[in-house]
Amino acid sequence: MNKIREKLDIINKICEVISDIRNITPTNLMFRANLCPKMLKDYKKELLEKGFIKEIMLPKGAITNGRKARQDTVSFKLTNKGFEYLKFYEKLTTFKEKYGLN
Repeated sequence: MNKIREKLDIINKICEVISDIRNITPTNLMFRANLCPKMLKDYKKELLEKGFIKEIMLPKGAITNGRKARQDTVSFKLTNKGFEYLKFYEKLTTFKEKYGLN
């Protein structure tokens, strides 16, 4: 049976991907977090508003996704609040597993 991802799971995946990959572009984030374009747009807006991530502009030639950018590029960075969320999510997952609430 397919499990539909919940909002907290999606936010966690986005934060994990951004924390793992330095200077990730929106397209790469969309693919690595398994999001459709509308989901990326909606979650990006929410996470920016709540201060979990910040958008940075990388100049042409900056390293992004392991390559040099050919033009000025938008990228994402996880904030301290985003890192706190990752820690909280890990505790929540452990709690759910411990008490059979999966």
